[in-house]
Amino acid sequence: MDRNKQDVINDLRDGMLDYRRIDSYEPSFIFNGNVACVRTNPDIIVEMNGKLLDLKLHVLQVWIKTDKGWRLLSRQSTKI
Repeated sequence: MDRNKQDVINDLRDGMLDYRRIDSYEPSFIFNGNVACVRTNPDIIVEMNGKLLDLKLHVLQVWIKTDKGWRLLSRQSTKI
């Protein structure tokens, strides 16, 4: 199922999705001009539809520096 930013916002607002804990360990950063790649492996406990889920993920975020500051350009995650 493809989900977008508005789907996640709606789930949070409606109480369908409730983050209980996010532990992120040793992020790594790579900078190249006005672009930064951030990798981390968070452990996340989330309640979804009344069921607790323990997610161990590998996350890659790509940030771009603009005149208004750093902006998230892309985010990808996968279960590990």
